[in-house]
Amino acid sequence: DYEYLDGYTPASGNIKGLVIPIDFPNYEFNKARYFRNINVSYQSVASYYYNSSYGKLNLSFDILPWYRASKNSYYYENMTESSQSTYKGDAPGVSCLIHEALTKAARLYDLSKYDANNDGYIDSLYIIYNYPTNSITTSFWWAYQYVTLESYKYDGLYSFPYVFASFNFLFEDDENNNAR
Repeated sequence: DYEYLDGYTPASGNIKGLVIPIDFPNYEFNKARYFRNINVSYQSVASYYYNSSYGKLNLSFDILPWYRASKNSYYYENMTESSQSTYKGDAPGVSCLIHEALTKAARLYDLSKYDANNDGYIDSLYIIYNYPTNSITTSFWWAYQYVTLESYKYDGLYSFPYVFASFNFLFEDDENNNAR
C-alpha cells in the first residue's frame, strides 16, 4: 500500500507537468538577454526520466506564459511563517508565489489535466523564477524541491510537491549538472 505517496509525481505513465515561469516587478524578465546563444549539450528532463525509467515514465510539459508576481522579490524572500498566518513551512514565500500563480492559471487554463493518476494533486509543478543568481544572499533563492502545506484547490486539485529554481541556472556553464 503506497498511500503515503499520494501527491507525488507518479513513477510511470504519461505525465503532463506544469511549468510556471515567474518574474517580479523589480526583476522583470528580459527575453533578449537570455535567448542569444543557447547551446544545449545535455538531455532534457523528459528524456532523462524516460531513459532512467526504462521507458515507463513519459513526461511532457506545458510552459505557461510568464506570471508577474504581485510584489517585489524581497517581499517573498522575507516572508516567514511567524510573519503571517496564511502560508506555512520552511518556504512560506514560495507557497505564496505558488498560490498567486496557480490562482491566476486556474482562471485561464484547465489545470485538471495535470493529475494523470487521479489522486487529487497536481502531478508535477515547476516554478522557474527570474532572479539574478549572482546576487543570491539567502537560501530562499537556491534551487530545491519541497512541498506546499496549505490546502488550496485549483480546478479541484491541490498543489503539493514542487520544484523551485532560477531561470538563470539553465545557463550556468557547469559540467556537474544535477538531474534531480
